[in-house]
Amino acid sequence: AFRRVKGKLSLLFPTGADGRIIIIHKSLIDWLLRKVDDVEENSSGIFEYFVSRDDLNKSHGELYEICRKAFDCVTKVDKPQNSKNTCTNILSCNKPKSDQIFYYSAKEFVDYAWKHSIVHACESGDNGQLDAARNDQLLNFYWQATKIEKVGVVELIRDGQRFFKLRPNDRPVRLILYAQQMSAPAVGKDHREYSSQLSGGRLSMIFETKPFPEIVKIVEDAETYSLNRGDAGEERIGADSTSRSWWKPVTRNLTGAGHPCIKILSGHSAGVTAVKLTKEGDRICSGSNNGSIKFWDVESGKCNLTMIGHDGSVYAVDISDDGKVVFSGGNDKTVRSWDAQTGVLRLTMEGHTHWVRAVRTAPDGKKVCSGSNDKTVRLWDTSTGTELNCFTGHTGWVTSVDMTSDGSIIVTGSEDKTVRVWNVANKKCRLIKGHTDGVNAVCLSANEKSIFSGSEDETVKMWNVSTGELILSFEGQSGGVESVCVTSDGKWMISG
Repeated sequence: AFRRVKGKLSLLFPTGADGRIIIIHKSLIDWLLRKVDDVEENSSGIFEYFVSRDDLNKSHGELYEICRKAFDCVTKVDKPQNSKNTCTNILSCNKPKSDQIFYYSAKEFVDYAWKHSIVHACESGDNGQLDAARNDQLLNFYWQATKIEKVGVVELIRDGQRFFKLRPNDRPVRLILYAQQMSAPAVGKDHREYSSQLSGGRLSMIFETKPFPEIVKIVEDAETYSLNRGDAGEERIGADSTSRSWWKPVTRNLTGAGHPCIKILSGHSAGVTAVKLTKEGDRICSGSNNGSIKFWDVESGKCNLTMIGHDGSVYAVDISDDGKVVFSGGNDKTVRSWDAQTGVLRLTMEGHTHWVRAVRTAPDGKKVCSGSNDKTVRLWDTSTGTELNCFTGHTGWVTSVDMTSDGSIIVTGSEDKTVRVWNVANKKCRLIKGHTDGVNAVCLSANEKSIFSGSEDETVKMWNVSTGELILSFEGQSGGVESVCVTSDGKWMISG
């Protein structure tokens, strides 16, 4: 049975203060002590114990109910003089009885409940428990604020994400999740900023067709929120609003939830010139005019790695498909590769005679191509830093590059108003004309049969890779197109 449930053990068996695993759910013991009539015999004549999905759902459901009782216990300790009281409301919080074979302390279980209660509600599959988790916890400001103090804003965000996967049409939950994600950088530094963030406009609902009562209530609670401490140090929520000082915005001047921007990553000390998302979608790489490259965690919004080495602005970044290597180009005329786990500089590739404006790596990370203001495109061996090829033909700066998955074709755009398709093996070039101003961006479609190019002429054009023929022209931008990309299913093209 332990082999069957080992993936859930961290949820079902919390660890006590002494480091011992505590069995807190008697039905687990019942599973392990089943009678012979309740188990199956395999071909070797050995009885196998098993845990069904229904068993796990039931276990999660019962654990969620115990977590709710734990929260009830906390809210009853509402006066400083009573803060040393022990809650007797959840199973065996008191001294274990002589016939009990498992026990845990009230504090240990309350700490467990703060972290795992929503997990149990979501895993139980019970709609009644999901409703309770939504109304009493996820849309309860006081619960949110205390959870942030107990286990951090990232855990609160994860709770919202788990719930939202099960109920993707719940707009109020989505809005509070947006607000928490946008507030994470400030709240991660000081949990007391949460109330200020929400009352400062994160939940203004200016992008909604109608206000949601649940959100209105959260904002009202945020505006009167304060945190007080009892004699023994227990937290008490919802206390008198004058018990501590806090920052209260006079106007709602923060970006509201529901805005297309759901998170702001701040840390660069100069303009950001390039961004790239890992294939897994969990990290973002950015390059800046201050010469630094940063890696950001998408979920928390925190910078977890900074790479410094370029002598001047970084204009381009790319990441190998396995996420292990970062490539960059800058106005120091170099292409560099970095270890994405440690930030250590691996190689510096030199050969360009002017700024490097674009870089693109093959999926396996063995080759990288670069485009430069010296009007050339160069292909490099990433294991040695050796220049493999230099492609000439553009009469203006090379502003953008892309490469097929097998590395056999390179596509480039230039200020000379052209798109070029290069055959790596024989260095032959197909010239594509049609734009009336400089080309700032090129991108291959997911099936690599089409090229999208964005230009200063305020259009995006779609071309056939094999023939160079124009397929479509997209118009409507009110300025030059600086970037283009295509979704993996090929249904959407995005330009900026």
